Amino acid sequence: MAIQNLNNAVFSVEKKELSLGEQLKNRMWQQGKQISQIISYTWRYYDDKNESNKAEIAKTLKHEYFEKHLGSGNFDYKFKKLEELLTADPKSELDYPTRPISKESQLLISVFGETGIREGHFLCPIFHKEELASPGVIGLKFYLDVNSFQGRLIDADINDNTFFKYYIAYPPCPALGEGCLTKEQLENWIANIDPNGLPSSPYIPTSSS
Repeated sequence: MAIQNLNNAVFSVEKKELSLGEQLKNRMWQQGKQISQIISYTWRYYDDKNESNKAEIAKTLKHEYFEKHLGSGNFDYKFKKLEELLTADPKSELDYPTRPISKESQLLISVFGETGIREGHFLCPIFHKEELASPGVIGLKFYLDVNSFQGRLIDADINDNTFFKYYIAYPPCPALGEGCLTKEQLENWIANIDPNGLPSSPYIPTSSS
């Protein structure tokens, strides 16, 4: 992967004395956390009739970026929209207000909040395009795992060593309520900016290996 780009990809609040390995570990953790927060947003607001704007955003994320081609046989096209979302850079776009903000960046701003993005609490972009697999370049390819609450990163296949499989945990949303997962738990996780923060429920999917 494009490790040479890592120094430009870590938090502005990272301590300079951290080793490259520690920075990479922290970055991978934060990438998985932000994916989890996006999915949590779709769960929290998809059916919320009192938050119509957030409900529309949740539906757009769910149907256009996560589930649009789920089950499609054409892998190269399968997660193209998801890649566009995860490589969008809302912070850079906010820094140039005279330029139009892309749809993907606007969605991420809706999830994470403009203030948190401007203050550097979130990776922007979540993934650099150089981290993704492309012809002749070793990198990541995204998969959705609908049967697990825990994502994982799998080494390159012996038959195709050009990419690593990044499995995003994408299980069905459990019933929201005190017996399983509450709206408040989802809201708290979506708003969490603690670099070491953990979800308060095992039913919130995580995608950090």
